Amino acid sequence: PTQIVVMVLSADPKVDLQVMSLNAASVALYLSDIPMKAPVCGVRIGKIDGNFILNPNNEELQNSTLDLYVAGVKDELLMIEMRALPDQKENEIFIEAPYADVLTQTTSQNMNELSEDEILEALNLAQKAILNGSNAYEEA
Repeated sequence: PTQIVVMVLSADPKVDLQVMSLNAASVALYLSDIPMKAPVCGVRIGKIDGNFILNPNNEELQNSTLDLYVAGVKDELLMIEMRALPDQKENEIFIEAPYADVLTQTTSQNMNELSEDEILEALNLAQKAILNGSNAYEEA
């Protein structure tokens, strides 16, 4: 089996290293003589003010209520990781209330839930970005 270890020596602090590392490793494999059917692409989807953002930088991700990390090849999704991020603005409303811990926790969980349609919309955005990335690799 082939194993790739990505060691970042220097980077822009705004850049998402997880996505960049996956894409760099995939390109290295794709260009090598190791048999590989298709390049793997990784993308991250964030959500700010109700709008999905493709590959948000780290600053945008801190303001996002969604962290969806997706990897795949041209026509298939291979990995989906998702976590809901707390919305600090909404949490501040309940700090003064009795039982603030319970209300804050419950409210942030409810606010960050995505409907099935929203999840499918985000995954569709990711799939299109992966398809574009795969096509770019193959054309280069």
